[in-house]
Order: sequence, then structure tokens, then C-alpha cells
Amino acid sequence: MKWLKRAACLGSSTETFYLEDRPLDALMICSICPVKSECFEYAIKHEEYGVWGGSTEQDRRTYRKTYGINIQTLDRKAPIPDHGSCGTETGYQNLRQYWHKHKDKPRPNCSACTQAHQNTLIYDRGRSPFR
Repeated sequence: MKWLKRAACLGSSTETFYLEDRPLDALMICSICPVKSECFEYAIKHEEYGVWGGSTEQDRRTYRKTYGINIQTLDRKAPIPDHGSCGTETGYQNLRQYWHKHKDKPRPNCSACTQAHQNTLIYDRGRSPFR
């Protein structure tokens, strides 16, 4: 997802995009994003929750229903191996080691670990809102 590096939300609090009762802040960020269409396309295929590509959960449900699209996420297709430290960069790295050892198996994904990894990348680039 190279497009993610150019996203307007890079460095924004993740929480902003998952507030069900107040999606306007997220939608405003999306409105000026140079990769809005790539983000929307990704979300149609992978994301059930939050604001992605200028769309809410309801927007994407309607779009999927209209065009007969079913989400095919690995989260639901394969069990997540015991990767310890779930929701941390260590947990993400443990999953990567699993993927490397088991190339012939489906690549299970843990959204908590993936988010922790994204936060680490943002923090390492000096764009963290937590500094």
C-alpha cells in the first residue's frame, strides 16, 4: 500500500476515523486527500469499520450491496496463530515471522497488530501526534 505514505491522514489520530457518532472530522481530512480513491478502493475490499476514502461504514455497505461485492478478509478465513503481544509492534513482527515460515498457508491478519505497526511507522517518521 504505497499510496498510504501520501495520505492526508498520515500522522492523524486513528481514533478520529473510528468515532461512529462524529465522522465529520475524518471526512474533512479525506476531502483533501490525494489518495482518496485508492483508500476507498481498499476499504471496499477490506474494511468494515471506520471512515476510509471519504466513505462511512454505511456508504460502503450500500456500495457493496449495489455492486454485489463481498468482503474477503483473511481475518475471517484463517485463524490467527498464537502470536503473543497482540496489539503491539512485537505482535506484528511475530505474525511476520509466521508468514515467512508458512508461505504455503493463508496469511492471517490481526487488525490490532497491523494498527500498532502503522502507529510505529508514523512515530518513527517523527509525525506522531504523541510526541
